[in-house]
Amino acid sequence: MFQDALLATKTGDAIEAAIELNKRKELTPMQTRLWALSLNVIRHATPGSLAAVATIIDAPDTSRYAWLGAGALVGRYCREHECSSSAPELSALLAKLATPIAGGCKPKTKEAENKVILSLKSLRNARFLGNNADAVASCASDTSIPARVRVAALEAFLAESCSSKLRKTALAILKNIEEDSEIRIKAYLALVDCPNAELATAIKDLVENEPSNQVSNLSNVTIFGFITFWFSALPKS
Repeated sequence: MFQDALLATKTGDAIEAAIELNKRKELTPMQTRLWALSLNVIRHATPGSLAAVATIIDAPDTSRYAWLGAGALVGRYCREHECSSSAPELSALLAKLATPIAGGCKPKTKEAENKVILSLKSLRNARFLGNNADAVASCASDTSIPARVRVAALEAFLAESCSSKLRKTALAILKNIEEDSEIRIKAYLALVDCPNAELATAIKDLVENEPSNQVSNLSNVTIFGFITFWFSALPKS
């Protein structure tokens, strides 16, 4: 009963207590999953809760739910407090979440690839990349990396969609007609999450010059059609 009530409070202090109970093996498997899921709906994030999560995030038995929830916890903290990489608890947790992409998003096994994608999804949930923007941009732009990893990296751009570094990378990908259509669409969605006049001009030029009539090139037809559909679906003012 105590453990269930503790998890229901959804506070930073409760997260710290739940992690301590989990380390002592005093939570059932279901309660362990519940505390991990509760990170996504935490009401008040504290420096202590960030530090507590950082102590278990890289443990071999830590679930994907805890990784994704840790990112969400960072996002909640940033909404409640000033979000800065100089905050030691925040930077420590972000560094651990970004560890799988530190080597350049080039996994050698399927298990490592899944870990890289989990890292990128967790960073997206954080809505703050800190010192990891360059690494995420590199993952997205490297054509030697598996497509599903590049897609996850471009989705992580949404964590800081107005970053000039990320916008420059996404625009270069969008303009490259040799890129796979799925990759270009993800780059487009990352860009329009933070629209401005410069982007509007770039998209206008792209649509006008896209070789959309080359039916033999399915990639070009798809991106042209997607952008056209996206604009047609916008609410009319």
